[in-house]
Amino acid sequence: VMRIKLFFLLMLSAQLCFSQRILRDDSSNRPARLTKVELLDKSEFQCVYLHVIYDPELDFRKKVYEILEVGTTYSKYENYGAYQLDSLINARMRAGEIITAGQHSAFFSQFRPTLEYLIKDLKNAKLTMYDRVFVDNFIYEEPVPAIAWKLQPDTQEVCGYVCHKATAEFRGRTWTAWYSDIPLNNGPWKFGNLPGLILKVEDDKKEHRFEAIGFKQDKIDFGYKKRSYMKTTREKFNKALWDYKNRSWKMVEGTEYQPKNPDGSAVEVSREKMFYNPIELE
Repeated sequence: VMRIKLFFLLMLSAQLCFSQRILRDDSSNRPARLTKVELLDKSEFQCVYLHVIYDPELDFRKKVYEILEVGTTYSKYENYGAYQLDSLINARMRAGEIITAGQHSAFFSQFRPTLEYLIKDLKNAKLTMYDRVFVDNFIYEEPVPAIAWKLQPDTQEVCGYVCHKATAEFRGRTWTAWYSDIPLNNGPWKFGNLPGLILKVEDDKKEHRFEAIGFKQDKIDFGYKKRSYMKTTREKFNKALWDYKNRSWKMVEGTEYQPKNPDGSAVEVSREKMFYNPIELE
């Protein structure tokens, strides 16, 4: 029997309290322009992961919450803030409420969603990544990676489940995964290809760690957002994202996005790199 963790209950409570406050305080009644969603599947199992990222150049560590939604033919992996935002808006719309621009802006600030997510076509073993570089939306497809794991005899308890160890080399990093007996060939991000759901995975440099922190079983529709996407390849997208994170000023200087002083002169743009450490190194 799947257990509903306290994590979800606390998150739901925070959503409801915040949304009620916004209803009282918001003064903008203009209806929000919401992005349409093309539905793909209905998830019946969700797993939240804590993704800890370390940037050795900045010597800084960041924690990000992400969620895996698993349906019959598709799964979706995305930022948990984006999932919270969509869940709250959908609940209000089902109740017949109109989301105002002011409410949407406030919700966005509260949950701080990021726009990237990936969808796995489970039957055709195809993966589609939706992501953004600066103001441009991109999409690329690739086969679901058939990671060549080596099964190990070690066990470890993760989020209440006894998990089994596996190791692999994948796109420039050496990974150790801990997979459960939950009968799902899936895991965080692009990971999978093990006998059970991956609940924890970490690279040997300890620069990326994904670890499950909560589960629930709800019937939730999910799909992809119908934006204007530019098709690309994984390699080209990763190169563009690296350039942006390390040389963002090149995309701003001399453009309409460069900040201006009151006298109209351009504000000098910082040339410091952003926090970034790619999961894939090749």
